[in-house]
Amino acid sequence: MGIGHGKVILLGEHGVVYGRPALAASLGVGCRASAVFSDATSIRIESEENQKSFSRAGTFNQLRDVELFVDRPNEVDENESLRRAFAALLDTYPKPMPHLALRIASDLPGGAGLGCSAALAVAATRAIDSLIGISRDSTQVAEASMAWERIFHGNPSGIDSAVAARGGIAVFYRGRPLEMIDTKRLPLMVIGHSGESASTRAMVEKVALRHARFRSELEALFDEMADLVIKGRIALETGDIVGFGELMNRDQVLLDRLQVSTPRLEEMCAVAREAGALGAKLTGGGGGGCMIALVADEQASQNVMDALKKLGYQAFTARVGVGAGSANEC
Repeated sequence: MGIGHGKVILLGEHGVVYGRPALAASLGVGCRASAVFSDATSIRIESEENQKSFSRAGTFNQLRDVELFVDRPNEVDENESLRRAFAALLDTYPKPMPHLALRIASDLPGGAGLGCSAALAVAATRAIDSLIGISRDSTQVAEASMAWERIFHGNPSGIDSAVAARGGIAVFYRGRPLEMIDTKRLPLMVIGHSGESASTRAMVEKVALRHARFRSELEALFDEMADLVIKGRIALETGDIVGFGELMNRDQVLLDRLQVSTPRLEEMCAVAREAGALGAKLTGGGGGGCMIALVADEQASQNVMDALKKLGYQAFTARVGVGAGSANEC
C-alpha cells in the first residue's frame, strides 16, 4: 500500500520558488494506492466518502471516479492531464516496464491548495515501487513523484511532494531535504474552502510575471516572508501558539500584497479571527482554494466553523503535522 499525505502551508507560500523557506505541515487525510500486474497499464482513482461529502456540500471540488489507460489519450482536459502525469511518472522507471493497474483512493478535493496532486503522485510512486521491488526513502520518493507534479504545475517548488512523502511539520527550502520540527503539541486548525477552484500553476505564473516587473518590491516581500518562517519555527518549537497566530496574520497581509488572495479568502480570514481564531491565512497557491485558521481548542474550532458555515463556506477541523515518518511508518 502506498500512502501520500495532504498538506497545508503554514507560512511562506510563493517565496519558496525564489529561494526562501516555507513552513508546511501534513494532514491526516490523503491518498492510498495499490498496484498489480495487468494486461494493460491503467490508473483508477476513486473518491472516498470524506471527499464526496465535501462535494455534496457544494463547495469542494470532487475528484471524480475515473479510470484511464496510459496508451489512450482522453478528450477530457482534466483526465488527459492525469493520464499524462501517470505516463510521465512511469517514464522515470527502468525499461522495460511491465503492464500494471494502479488504483488510488483519495480523501482530498482537487484544486483546493491541500496538495491533492502531490498526494496522488506519492501514493502512486510508493505503490509501483512496492510492486516491482524498488526501495526508496521519503526524499527519494518525493523526487521521483515530481515528474507527475510538473505535468500539473509546470514549475512546482517541490514542497507538496516533500510533505506528502514525509509527513510532520517542516521547514522547506527548494532543492534541500525537509528540516523537521519538533512541537510540544500539534497545531489545531480549521480548514475552510472558498468555493473557488485554484490553479497553483496559474498563480505561480502570475507571481513570476509580477516578479519580472517589480523585482525589488517582491524580493523585499519574500525576505519578510522568510523572516516570518524563521520566527514561526521558534514559535512552534516553544509552544507559542498566540505568537504563531500573529505571524499567520502578517503572512496573509503579504500574500494579499502579492495579489494571490481573493475577496472570499479575505472575508473568511476576517470572520475566523472575529470568531476567535488566533490567526488565519490562505494556504497553497491562492487564487481560491482553502484558508486555515489556528485555534486554541476544540470549542474555538467549533466557533470558527460555525461562523464560516453561517456564510455558506464548508469547513473542517484537523490537527496538522500528523503522520511523520518513513514510507513504512505512514
